[in-house]
Amino acid sequence: MKVAIKYCGSCNPHIDLGRLGRHLAALAQGNVTSVNPGDDIDAIIILNGCRTACADRDEVRCLARHAVVVAGTSVNGLEVAEADLAQAAARAVQDAPCQRRVECQR
Repeated sequence: MKVAIKYCGSCNPHIDLGRLGRHLAALAQGNVTSVNPGDDIDAIIILNGCRTACADRDEVRCLARHAVVVAGTSVNGLEVAEADLAQAAARAVQDAPCQRRVECQR
């Protein structure tokens, strides 16, 4: 499964996005590869440092078949302890990724 990670601009972070990204990569156990625009991506994890979720945009969601949104201490709108965010996001990718909000042109 190809999973991409999109980071927000981190202008008002309530969580440590770098630490969260490294934890997600560790959960992937070295199965992390770079993706390029136009690649066939199964899921995208959109990491937002706060609840504003500025990186959660339709054009970002359209990069992959499914999207998982981390916004501060929530994953797909459900509150999660900060220490459990990476596990919750990884589980959301595998179990029940949220659907796109819009129809994407491919």
